[in-house]
Amino acid sequence: MKASVENICFNKSKVTDSLVERYFELTLKEGNLQAFGDRFKASKDTSAYKNVKQIQQPTLLIWGTKDLLIPVENAYKFPEDVPNNTLVILDNTGHIPMEESPVERLKIALYFLKHSKNIGMTTPPQNKVYSEVKGTKNKASTAVPNLPSNIKYGSN
Repeated sequence: MKASVENICFNKSKVTDSLVERYFELTLKEGNLQAFGDRFKASKDTSAYKNVKQIQQPTLLIWGTKDLLIPVENAYKFPEDVPNNTLVILDNTGHIPMEESPVERLKIALYFLKHSKNIGMTTPPQNKVYSEVKGTKNKASTAVPNLPSNIKYGSN
């Protein structure tokens, strides 16, 4: 189990015994083991991603620059397909930003919830990208106040 958690975590120092134990306990929760097995038995149909275009609700995407499971380049496909999105890229973070950058992730989520006045509405605001990569014009973290300097803002 420890090796599995280390594979998705860029900052290996975040992989503590208690984190590994928590992930192990989650696999034992009713239905989780069955769901995990079902996922691997599922059809190899890769067309399900096309459904993402139907999402109209404000959507927050948080991605790590060091995500080895789903590389960060994939994050930039969502703004093209999800009309009402906010994409945040966290530097030096892997696949589990809630574990590796919990304070930053929480600030981002709270800011998003507070300022997404159109949640549940059909008229989407302009897409936003908060980014450290992909050549965006970086400014200070003015769009999401009080965030560490490793999160930069740029529009797509």
